[in-house]
Amino acid sequence: MSTAKTIFIALPFAAFAFAEAWTAEPIHFVKRSWDDASKKVVETDTAITEYTVLSGNFEKKKDTVKADTWYVVKGTVTRLSVFAPPGASGNLVICDGATLKGQIAINEGSTLNIYGQEHDSGKIQAESVELVTAPENLGGAMESPVDGTVSLAAIGGGWDGGNMGTLVIHGGSIIAHSEKPLNAEFVAGIGGGRNGNGGSVTIYGGTVKAYGGKDAAGIGSAEQLNGVKHGGTLTVYGGTVEAHGGKHGAGIGGGQDASGSKVTIYGGTVKAYGGTDAAGIGSGEKFAPGPSINGGSLTVYGGDVFADGSGWGAGIGGGEDSDGADVKIYGGKVVAWAGADAGKKNGSAIGSEDGDGHYGKLYIADGLRVWAGQSAESTSLFPYETRVPACRWRPYARIEPDPRAQQVNTDAGNILKKSAASNDIRVQEGRLDAVHSIGRHADRWFDLQGRKLNGKPTDKGKYLHNGRVEVVR
Repeated sequence: MSTAKTIFIALPFAAFAFAEAWTAEPIHFVKRSWDDASKKVVETDTAITEYTVLSGNFEKKKDTVKADTWYVVKGTVTRLSVFAPPGASGNLVICDGATLKGQIAINEGSTLNIYGQEHDSGKIQAESVELVTAPENLGGAMESPVDGTVSLAAIGGGWDGGNMGTLVIHGGSIIAHSEKPLNAEFVAGIGGGRNGNGGSVTIYGGTVKAYGGKDAAGIGSAEQLNGVKHGGTLTVYGGTVEAHGGKHGAGIGGGQDASGSKVTIYGGTVKAYGGTDAAGIGSGEKFAPGPSINGGSLTVYGGDVFADGSGWGAGIGGGEDSDGADVKIYGGKVVAWAGADAGKKNGSAIGSEDGDGHYGKLYIADGLRVWAGQSAESTSLFPYETRVPACRWRPYARIEPDPRAQQVNTDAGNILKKSAASNDIRVQEGRLDAVHSIGRHADRWFDLQGRKLNGKPTDKGKYLHNGRVEVVR
């Protein structure tokens, strides 16, 4: 465990009532982890006998929790604030059928682990909060230079300097609202408070829904005001995740004028919806003058991913006037859809607004095929040589396992032996690729970026010709 960790939980209109940590009947919960060998989430039934029960509804009271203490929610509980001193790491068990209501502040340097029970029916209903003044040790939240208030994300950081810390979700049903008119504005659903970066979020299971406030991401950063902000990191191993950006904020990634997150998906279902002119997964809209922003990165090993940009935003990559993302897709199913305005100009499903910014990078592993077009109802299956430009030059793209690849790769060893001198197969980054020979068209030339050429090139260099790499001398 790292040192100097802090947890602060703030919830509207009430404060925690604590029972002292005590030894009682065991409380069972599900701890989840990732098994890299089987590529699956592993569940372990775990029990604790020493814990603190959270109960009651008490107004305007801040309590300090003891370091390394377990907290258990039974029944319906509403809270105002809880502060864990440096060096503590919080563990919260939401029992089946229980509900915890209020704001949860996890500021930079702090960690909160959330666990559910067997049925994952315990709930957290978090809402953003705006306070007139900043309580002592508010975990980094500071007074607003404008109106003397502080804004806290539904789950995450506070005002200026309100960067989010670390959140690990093992289960439960969690919903984070920062978009409601009566709540604090300009803060993420899960992530940065006003002008704050996103934190480190890891999800192993359960159900998570997050709604960003104005100019903020659903999961990620708030609006950028003082220097370029970023959406933090999001790692999903399982469960169901749904994120909605506020106006000008990405579903997952950056708020307005903020770069995207580092997103890694191993499994589960992830859906991200960008706010006005923002990417589904990537950056928010670039509005203010200053340094360029980009869509961060996305790496997908498995699971189902749906990313829907809005207005001039890409499905995955850049919001309006921002650059694309570094995207690598090794498996799973990925659907990306650019916003309606970008789509009218053949905007990028994966890239940036109509190419106005840099597209970013896109790698699609062997054995995956691409359907792309103007919409989900109007698509074409693209040859392997043109999968990347298809995703960049069309507003809709669907990347999924190629059923033809399994048989091809099963016979790849024999093909290699029989065709050692043939260019029909090649080795790319240590992986045998026999799939590129599928669906070839006679006498078609492309550059290494996948752009179609008018006949055989005359300039020296390497090119793609009928599904194979050829050198023109």
